[in-house]
Amino acid sequence: MRFLERLYSDISLLVALRRALKSYDPIENDPALSIGKDIERVVDLYPDNIAIRFEGADTTYRAFDARANAYAHWALSQGLKKGDAVALFMSNQPDFVCCWMGLAKIGVVVGLINTNLAGAPLAHTLNISEAAHVILSADLMGPFAAVAGNLKLTPRAWALEGAPGAEDLGAALATMSEERPDKALREAVTQDDLALYVYTSGTTGAPKAAKMLHRRVLGMMRAFIGAGDGGPTDRVYVTLPLYHGTGGLCGVGFALIAGGTLIIRRRFSASHFWKDISEEGATVFFYIGELCRYLVNTPPSPFDTAHKVRLGVGNGLRQEVWEKFQPRFAIPQIMEFYGSTEGRAHRQVRCGNRTTGPQRQGSLHRRRERGSGRGARPDQERGSAVPV
Repeated sequence: MRFLERLYSDISLLVALRRALKSYDPIENDPALSIGKDIERVVDLYPDNIAIRFEGADTTYRAFDARANAYAHWALSQGLKKGDAVALFMSNQPDFVCCWMGLAKIGVVVGLINTNLAGAPLAHTLNISEAAHVILSADLMGPFAAVAGNLKLTPRAWALEGAPGAEDLGAALATMSEERPDKALREAVTQDDLALYVYTSGTTGAPKAAKMLHRRVLGMMRAFIGAGDGGPTDRVYVTLPLYHGTGGLCGVGFALIAGGTLIIRRRFSASHFWKDISEEGATVFFYIGELCRYLVNTPPSPFDTAHKVRLGVGNGLRQEVWEKFQPRFAIPQIMEFYGSTEGRAHRQVRCGNRTTGPQRQGSLHRRRERGSGRGARPDQERGSAVPV
């Protein structure tokens, strides 16, 4: 019986992997592909679909693209060019995604700053980004102002809502064109250009900046669309921080690269999670393991199974939590992967359905993955991880 379960798991996983590999075809077949070109493809296919839903407000793909374009024109108005850096120190909201995707269109690099940082770790993170501008939420002006005097550069601070000590980004964006930037600027950006700095957690020292090329970001954004059968009818619920790869790249990509709807929440709430998912009609959610543990420890609720979720995607879900989590909340499939910010790849390692639960890798999958590891070397002087 165990052999048949493992064989079923292997076959299911290989089918999912085949679909996943197909979702990478555009990256493999088009060396000139960039984040901006990929998202513009989706905008042109589904202009009137809802791209982002946030606190009861909907943003269509057309409006999303217009806002991203305004960010690109703002950057150009500041003299920023391909390869220059901007730091993004912003809480979860639609403009977080509009900002970095808009800047990616013209090759400006964005450092995604952990909003929980303050003091020396925040100063270190901003320093290694070498950003001349910091875009932030008004509520984060305090932590930024406290370290501004300790920065190697003196970046200009911009706040959407306006804040003492920061320039009014909202007012500046209102004066910008919402048309796509010059085609030559967009065409000049390719897979081999730097797109983002995504930072390690800093649990074993100061945070390090993982330098992520457009190719790597596109890979993460497309990673689970094929395996998870993502499409324009999906409503993807992301309560994880958008500066983090799981929610901010894998989750955002699952929705936006497939023409679906990204449902953003400012922060995770265990007590409101399933009620929110039910009311929003979410079909997919992204998690980290501790999120699932918190949910398992909540009191039973009618909303536990009153939802349309078909898939959960994430990492760090321990087996003892998985065995309680999946049946209690009636989730048909969970897709668990392993990856690190500074690593070269994100690997799907376990899948489970409601009846079989978490699955180990069988011989077919182990044979397929043997010898597939790649490495990275640390740049200790700059505090970054350099892919090799």
